[in-house]
Amino acid sequence: MGHCITGLILPGPLDARAVADWDVTEVPLGAGLRLAHVTHYFTAYWQVRHGETGRLDLPPGLPAVFPDEGVVLSLAAALTGAADVSQIPPCALVMTDYFGGAGGQWACVFVAGRRPGHQ
Repeated sequence: MGHCITGLILPGPLDARAVADWDVTEVPLGAGLRLAHVTHYFTAYWQVRHGETGRLDLPPGLPAVFPDEGVVLSLAAALTGAADVSQIPPCALVMTDYFGGAGGQWACVFVAGRRPGHQ
């Protein structure tokens, strides 16, 4: 049995209007955190729809389907009610992918729209 989960973990509650406007599914995780399901295909769609061209500053070695579109930060800002990307609270973009016991997990943390230690 396999599974693949990709999502944006944010402090909640999330902005209900943004959840509806961006068509995300919100899952409460406990400890005041929420998971907004996203995939590379989801973020690629919204990247084009919003006319954005930027890419996330991600570490090397992530799977090809790990979302790298800059629109992820626009989504995080909208969901948290941040006025702009620099005001996004700490959040994480995570992915797990397993099938038949083999697989992996990856994550990238953002603080104020940037990876800590990166400009």
